[in-house]
Amino acid sequence: MLSEGGGHATMGSTIGRGCRRRSRKGRPMTRPNLAVILALAGNIVLATTANILLKFSADASSPAAFVAFQIAGNLAGLGGILAYTSLLARMPIHVAFPLTQGAAALSIAFVGSVVIFRESFTLREALGFAAVAAGILLIGTEGGATDGIDTPGKDGS
Repeated sequence: MLSEGGGHATMGSTIGRGCRRRSRKGRPMTRPNLAVILALAGNIVLATTANILLKFSADASSPAAFVAFQIAGNLAGLGGILAYTSLLARMPIHVAFPLTQGAAALSIAFVGSVVIFRESFTLREALGFAAVAAGILLIGTEGGATDGIDTPGKDGS
């Protein structure tokens, strides 16, 4: 089990502390940690925004538009990196990386390509999205990221 003394939290198992209810496995149930939720959401929104702006840059009809979209896209990307760094302070990288990368990929592909750029979206792609979403849920929910993992805390215990 992931040690709460290690300073990290997984999405469903150690995000919050102090809840007295117990899960089916007998572990204390926790409330979501607002900082983790905001960092995850911020990373996803900013990564999606950055990619959309960079796509606009690639399609720009003038050098000024190209530069403006490049600057805006890179600033959004920097914000996404800062949100991800905040998330890493609160959860292990083996959980944070697949959650952010998978969720951002889904968001970019759906919001960017389908909603904004009106690109095609086939049944095969929809099935692939469903598989990625299922993987994200398995990693990010209680037990999925920590079952069978014994990570010592900062004190080495």
